[in-house]
Amino acid sequence: CARGQQWQYALTLFDELPVWSIAPTAVTFTAILDTCERGAQWGQGLRLLAEARRRQVHPDIVMLSSLISTCTRGEQWAQGLHLLSEVRHRSLRADVITYNASISACEAGHRWDQALDLL
Repeated sequence: CARGQQWQYALTLFDELPVWSIAPTAVTFTAILDTCERGAQWGQGLRLLAEARRRQVHPDIVMLSSLISTCTRGEQWAQGLHLLSEVRHRSLRADVITYNASISACEAGHRWDQALDLL
C-alpha cells in the first residue's frame, strides 16, 4: 500500500483489524503512517496517533518521526515541530531520521533559527 500511495486502502484495512481480532502494534501504526506520509494525509496521521494512544500503544521514535514527515508533506510544518516537542517530552532518543524530518519542517516554515538549533 505504501509504495502505491494507496493510503485509503491501507486505512480501510487498518479499520478492519478488529473484525479479524488483530490488535495493532507500534509497527502496524508506523506502516499505516508511512502510507499517510506518501499521500500527505497529515490529518489521518494525527487520527492514527490518537488511536494508538487510545489503544495504549505508546508512540516510538519511528512512529513520531514518520508523523513529523507526514505533517510536513501535508504543509502542516508547525504540527510537525510540535511533535518534535513530544519526542523530547517522552525522552525518546531522536535519530537522524527524526532530525531530517524536523529540519524539513523548519525549512517549510522558514524557521531557520530552529533548524540551526537542531544541528
